[in-house]
Amino acid sequence: MQASRLTEIAAMSTNQLGALSRIQLRTLNATQVGALATSQIAAMSTVQVSNFAVTQLGALSQSQLGAMSSTQINALTAIQIQGLSNTQIGGLSFAQIDGLSTPQIGAFTTSEISALTPTQISAMLPSQIGGITQAQIDA
Repeated sequence: MQASRLTEIAAMSTNQLGALSRIQLRTLNATQVGALATSQIAAMSTVQVSNFAVTQLGALSQSQLGAMSSTQINALTAIQIQGLSNTQIGGLSFAQIDGLSTPQIGAFTTSEISALTPTQISAMLPSQIGGITQAQIDA
């Protein structure tokens, strides 16, 4: 990867980034996604976030993932949720946890459930806790 390409991505305005299509976003590799500023991540639409490949989401740092709003987090698919690392899950904020849907919670792997902190669990609504299956708890 040429350093100039990374510099170009990092220099994109939030408006320029917002204009990228699904196909254009999907061409970004993990290094390029890792070069995005938190302000760029925060400015992405829910459609853009929901179109990230699992490998792209996996490349996000804690600060990048932390820049996502609860609405952006809610836009993630079950497959994307399952692709998050335990560290990423453990770093989700109170508001981000609150933004998860019951099906998203149900999509957590057993290790992702184990990665939840007591603070995160206390942030869950009863309907979200109801999304945790017995198999997730038993494992």
